[in-house]
Amino acid sequence: ETTMKESNDVLFRALDVVQVKGKRNKTKIFEPVCRKNEADETLLNKINTHEKAMEYSFAEDWQPAMLAFEKLKKEFAEDKLYPVLLDKIAIKNKSE
Repeated sequence: ETTMKESNDVLFRALDVVQVKGKRNKTKIFEPVCRKNEADETLLNKINTHEKAMEYSFAEDWQPAMLAFEKLKKEFAEDKLYPVLLDKIAIKNKSE
């Protein structure tokens, strides 16, 4: 998260929130996607939808998160992250 905040010219997407051993607070982890000036409109729209879905997920608002991730999975089938995130939501829904 710190690296993402310090990298003004790089486009990132959130991946998850993790509990780092030895740290008190949970930490958001991010993936660098590309330099901001290299992103086309399709990628920017994808990242925007992704970030909204992650906000729902971080808030544990599973239904809108699931719908957004399903849309992203359908539109960007080559992206291996969305099946993983959907599986995670399914597991959390079963445990509640």
